[in-house]
Amino acid sequence: MATSGSIIIEQHTQTPGGSEKAFRPCEHRTMPLPADSHVHSEWSWDTGGPNSLAAGRMETMCERAATIGLPAVVFTEHFDFDDAWRTTPEDLLSHQQGMLDPDGYLRPPPLDVAGYRESIDRCRHRFPDLTILAGVEFGQPHLFRRRASMLVDVSTFDRVNGSLHTLGVGDDRYEPNTLFRM
Repeated sequence: MATSGSIIIEQHTQTPGGSEKAFRPCEHRTMPLPADSHVHSEWSWDTGGPNSLAAGRMETMCERAATIGLPAVVFTEHFDFDDAWRTTPEDLLSHQQGMLDPDGYLRPPPLDVAGYRESIDRCRHRFPDLTILAGVEFGQPHLFRRRASMLVDVSTFDRVNGSLHTLGVGDDRYEPNTLFRM
């Protein structure tokens, strides 16, 4: 039986010279669960934000991670600055519709870095046995490094994932799912 924070691996091996149906008994081993290294909480604009139904999501995820025995969670909240991100209402969830301007550009709110860091600190205090890392998923970092540095020194995060969610078409940028329907 697996302990909390581990999974059972079953290995079936064929007996030497045996037929396809002749297997040795199953070997059970346990393996520790890996960290969840790409998690979005209420601090990511795509979840609805800290004043939405997503409120408290970070704490809930930490509680669940601790319960099942994960060694760590890495929050990587969206960190986007793309003024040319075009999309359609069909590509947005209902709580994201208000971020679409009349010209079809997505206008997500900036990451509330101070609120995010306070939430991380609260969770670290409440779950001392769980490693909790603060990171961002930096959209198009090769295009927006300067704008990001005006908000925060990204080197102060535990992890920075670069994401390439949009592709340039003329002066605009689109996600592939939007381009597929064009």
